[in-house]
Amino acid sequence: LCKEISETNEDELIRCYAVFIYNDDHGVMLWEQRGHAENQHFVIWDYHVVLLYAGVKKTLICDFDTLLNFPCDASLYIERTLRPYLHVDTPYRRFFRVVNAAGYLQQFSSDRRHMLDFDGNPKEQAPSWPIIYNPGMRNFVIACRLLPYNVLSPDYGHNLADFIVVDNDFFTEISEIYDQDTFIKFVTEVLKPR
Repeated sequence: LCKEISETNEDELIRCYAVFIYNDDHGVMLWEQRGHAENQHFVIWDYHVVLLYAGVKKTLICDFDTLLNFPCDASLYIERTLRPYLHVDTPYRRFFRVVNAAGYLQQFSSDRRHMLDFDGNPKEQAPSWPIIYNPGMRNFVIACRLLPYNVLSPDYGHNLADFIVVDNDFFTEISEIYDQDTFIKFVTEVLKPR
């Protein structure tokens, strides 16, 4: 979505952020998600990525997996998808890496290897949109320690793990990491349309 905006309305890219929702235990609880009606549309993702748009009149979140509107008012998305009023146990505590869209397009690369099993077969159907891939992009985290996403060649072309590790100093020039309360404050107060 960031790439599409950069190609069709580049002036709006400055208002866009890729938001990685994750934790170190790879268990992110979200509600109002497609394909999980048996669980009241509740799902535990290993991580999730949405687009945050800080518009002049509205702050919106675009989530390809939501049952809510697309795009969705950010406050409604937070209330219905994150459900901040529920106590979430520590293993499921969410963190949010907010990456400016231009930096995301320049620095992020994923060949979707994390969607493959150890034999290289897809665990589930891949998203319909094209991969964001730069074969020369170095993966700092996997070069230092082995993570569950190390299915194929660990060093180049796939740096998703760098974006979904809570305690790292990678990409500080293009992103900020928030806990849930601070993220909500960022969205509702800092990005609040004026």
